[in-house]
Amino acid sequence: MNFAKTVAAMQSTSRLGDSSDSSGELSSAAGLPTLYLYQMPLSKFSLRDACAGYWTCDENVAPEGVERVDDLERALEKAGASLRILPNLWQLHDAAASSTLSFSMIRMRNAAPAPV
Repeated sequence: MNFAKTVAAMQSTSRLGDSSDSSGELSSAAGLPTLYLYQMPLSKFSLRDACAGYWTCDENVAPEGVERVDDLERALEKAGASLRILPNLWQLHDAAASSTLSFSMIRMRNAAPAPV
């Protein structure tokens, strides 16, 4: 699986915290939902925002392949990435905003309110 070169959409088959998929199988050691990695036709997509990694397409497309990711933790480790679960995103947001990093946190409007 190549996270860096594959435009992908990941779809959850169960709610976070639910350790079984629709068949009742254990989806991962960490209790994370089963995910599917969809490989999309790269020629149809254009980079909308390099900082945020937004790739968009103006037409309907079908995936060229799909891969079930049962062990997200292992897949991320294999890709050289890490997953951090934070109780609140605001400390990360504020640290990134005050740094020289280019970053995007477009979904912060959906985050819990900043602690007072």
